[in-house]
Amino acid sequence: MADPSHPVARYFPVSLRLDGARVVVVGGGEIAARKIRLLLRAEPRIDVVAQALNAEVEAMAASGSVIHRAENFDPSQLDGARVVVAADDDHSRPIKT
Repeated sequence: MADPSHPVARYFPVSLRLDGARVVVVGGGEIAARKIRLLLRAEPRIDVVAQALNAEVEAMAASGSVIHRAENFDPSQLDGARVVVAADDDHSRPIKT
């Protein structure tokens, strides 16, 4: 039970070394683009799992910054990933694991 005299922490800070690590981003829209821009600073290998990409993520894939997997999400795609980011813009379709 939470101590009512202490405010509830809403964020859990995490520091991860990601250089060369496999990261999976599920989604290819604006949310994914924002997350990928931040992740690229840490130099991971990023797989983007999405049927379609927005123009920015498509340009990242074309330049080789990310690998596009034009597939529906499947839990087996997470094998070997150090980090997974759920970044699908379609809120009507929950990611099922």
